[in-house]
Order: sequence, then C-alpha cells, then structure tokens
Amino acid sequence: MSDRTFLDSNVLVYSVDESSAEKAKHERAVELIAAQPGNLVVSTQVLQEFYVVTTRKLKVPLSEERAARAVRGIATRPMGIHNGWREQRNSQATLTGWPPPPTR
Repeated sequence: MSDRTFLDSNVLVYSVDESSAEKAKHERAVELIAAQPGNLVVSTQVLQEFYVVTTRKLKVPLSEERAARAVRGIATRPMGIHNGWREQRNSQATLTGWPPPPTR
C-alpha cells in the first residue's frame, strides 16, 4: 500500500478559496495539505484545472498572476508530479509561493 495521497484539484481550489460560503471546506483543505506535505501527488491535469477554476469560476477569482504563482509553488513542493506516463519526484525541499498569501 502506498503512503502517497493524490490531491484532486478541488482540494487545491478550496485551499485558496477564502469566501465565507466555503470557509469549512477551505479550512479542511488546508489541514489535509499541511498534514502530509511530503506524501502528496498531483497531476499536470490537476494543476491546469486549478488554474482555470481559480481564475474563472470562483466567486472572487484569483488574478492570473497569483494563480500562476500558486501553480509554480505547487509544482516546486516536495511532492510527486504525476505526468500521465511517469511520475517525477520533485527534489526541492523549499516551499515557494504556496499557498498564496490571503488577499485582504
């Protein structure tokens, strides 16, 4: 049994959605990500879905720049990036730009 967890795009989206209607889901998503930072796996499709949803479908969408920063931050996390045919293990141990700071 694998100790890695595949993150769905919804978890990533909720982790940056700070609208009051999604507060409980936001808090749970942040907890899930923080609990297993080195055991998480995302796909390139998840990163694409995250970008589209956060820039176009949230009640208060992220700017394209902020969403792109978040995608880069996710991609540089010490997690696996599943790319369809092969899985690459990201070796960077630093976390840059993720999660994006709250806008207030």
